[in-house]
Amino acid sequence: MQYRVSWLILATLLAPVSARAECPVNGAEATADAISAAPTCAAAAAVYGACTWGSSMDVQFGQPVIEKCEAEFAGKLSKKDRSAYDRAQKRCTDKYAHKEGTLYLSFAMSCAVNVAKDYAKRFGKPKSD
Repeated sequence: MQYRVSWLILATLLAPVSARAECPVNGAEATADAISAAPTCAAAAAVYGACTWGSSMDVQFGQPVIEKCEAEFAGKLSKKDRSAYDRAQKRCTDKYAHKEGTLYLSFAMSCAVNVAKDYAKRFGKPKSD
């Protein structure tokens, strides 16, 4: 009985890790290239999400994702929506501003990427295939 409970706890703890997509490339340059080559914001964000390092290196990967996402919705935001977007991005930075360590730079960038991805999904133009 104790063995089954231990196994259940272990499986529960490992589930989120195994659910994460595996990075399709190896190395920083290949990751940056894969993000740049992604055809859409969503595709670039998916590569970013699968390939984050949990360090300040994620800033290098995240900025091109944000730029790609913003290109999809930049001209479509009202002043009110643009202000809300800017505030949401600032909250990502402010949330980790007083934390030490490069992991928090990664957290802030991941937050910013998610905000940009959400706005692109909400306001971006649909891509025709």
